Amino acid sequence: IVAELEKWYIFPNRYKAIADRCAELQSELSEAVEQIKAGIPERPRGWNKRANEQWSKRRSRLTNSLVATSVQLSVLTPIMFESFIGLITAVLMRPNVRRNRRLADAFRRSALDVKIYDLATRCQGFARPIEESNPIMRRYWSVVNERNDIVHGNVDPVRDVLEVVYFKGKTPIFPKGGDAIEEFFDSLIKQYAPEKVHKNYLLAHELIIEILNHMIVPVKNSMLTLMDDSQPGWDDKRGKSGMLFPDFVGSFHLPGTRYDTDLRPSAQ
Repeated sequence: IVAELEKWYIFPNRYKAIADRCAELQSELSEAVEQIKAGIPERPRGWNKRANEQWSKRRSRLTNSLVATSVQLSVLTPIMFESFIGLITAVLMRPNVRRNRRLADAFRRSALDVKIYDLATRCQGFARPIEESNPIMRRYWSVVNERNDIVHGNVDPVRDVLEVVYFKGKTPIFPKGGDAIEEFFDSLIKQYAPEKVHKNYLLAHELIIEILNHMIVPVKNSMLTLMDDSQPGWDDKRGKSGMLFPDFVGSFHLPGTRYDTDLRPSAQ
């Protein structure tokens, strides 16, 4: 009986999970940037302790939100893109490549740029390959390099400078005047560059769209549908993927009917 049935494997769509989280972070980051652009009241002057504490807490909350979302989105954006490539590899890999375990593993583990250039030869559904000279691809690579610097903790004291300070003996002398506390908050914003993080996030989506546009139309439409399914299915016998269930669950119960969860073993 089982042999007559279609066997589908339900697998996780990691791209959707990460993309949804990135969208949430991008929304939070945009909100924080808008609040900063709208302007925060200047720090109270004088000795009003309560007013100064309230201002400091408000500014700290906004800065912490901006820093946290910037760091998370910077790290997750390239992972989101690589998960998209992984989804393509999972469902569009050519049968002859999939059957050759060593060839399939080598393709999955190849460097990201090599894998992208090989998509048209190793996967079905591409009308043309992604060229090495593709301008969007070339621009995106800076996003990957920045992510690697964050993950590996790479920092250059001169390249990544936030500000310059001189010392005369033990007295610090700053190139420009201003409130030291406000300058500190401004340096944090400069350090985590929220507008650049937002730009990189959009660039990742731009490259995703570029790769989809290299596919033939039916395959592109199928991928767009699959990308939005959190738990797609895979028929290994036919090498076919698809959406198995809608994004909602329906349930009805008949009065007086006992269901499996209501049944208990007999005392015997």
